[in-house]
Amino acid sequence: MKILTGNGEYQIHDAGDSKIIRLEVYGNIVTVTGRKAGETSFTLIDAKKQISQPIHVVIAPEKRWYMNLGRDYAVWTHFGEMTGDGLESIKAATNDFKLKKMTWELVTRIDGTNWLQTFIGKEGYFILRGGDWENNKGRQMELVGISDKLKLRTGHGAFELGAWTHIALVVDCSKGKDDYNEKYKLYINGKQLQWTDTHKTDIDYSEIDLCAGNDGGRVSIGKVSDNRRFLDGAILEARIWYVCRTEEQLKANAWNLEEVNPEGLLARWDFSAGAPVAYIEDGTNSDHELLMHISKYDSWNATEFPMSRFGEAPIEVPFK
Repeated sequence: MKILTGNGEYQIHDAGDSKIIRLEVYGNIVTVTGRKAGETSFTLIDAKKQISQPIHVVIAPEKRWYMNLGRDYAVWTHFGEMTGDGLESIKAATNDFKLKKMTWELVTRIDGTNWLQTFIGKEGYFILRGGDWENNKGRQMELVGISDKLKLRTGHGAFELGAWTHIALVVDCSKGKDDYNEKYKLYINGKQLQWTDTHKTDIDYSEIDLCAGNDGGRVSIGKVSDNRRFLDGAILEARIWYVCRTEEQLKANAWNLEEVNPEGLLARWDFSAGAPVAYIEDGTNSDHELLMHISKYDSWNATEFPMSRFGEAPIEVPFK
């Protein structure tokens, strides 16, 4: 953008939403770089302290991208790192992230099977993972708790390889431990799967502490500390709620979150950056924020996810 009239020595006065645009000023040229889809505005100031009218910017979503973690990359977060003006309010609403009701959602494409492959969870405390039989040849899913005192497993064929899949785990700690198909509801593409293979419920969770567990209390996707239990697939979006989402809500918002100001949304990550990044920003558009870090399969250290590992996601909902 070229400034045609003014008093020179132009500077940025109000940069707008830095999550949507990045601004650079050189002489009378303003370069606006889109960072993600959205709308914002910015203002400039000149040598005589005159401030421009707001300049409105709309960054249109050209494509939606997915991150192909494969067997090389993973993502993780820690609720102790949450920031923002609304932090104390959300901690009060969730009893310091100790949830009696909870929903985890993950949109993923699983391309291969692997021994105890990690979908989402907290190692050593509460994790949704694949089965252990012949590198999960049977495509089973397990929910495992502390010291394996909770261990629930689906039958074979819980998910399809190479197909985009919406996974949701809805937890209601008010239910009894033996009512496991109601206490820990697993949904695949909006349909509930029963825990039909293994039922071990020697522990009764009265709450899920999102800061507890091994691996320093992290919530991870695609990795735990033993460096072998990679996802072997791609991810598009993840959400964590402090409410129990209904089957209807899961179906209606599986591919895109259509609700405005949804109740109980604690964190949301859209993995469609489509550019080299070392972390994924929180997409709740609220007054609290929680970053999702990117790491390699063999370390928790921050790493940049390369452009070559992004792929173009389908436009149409691939599941109904």
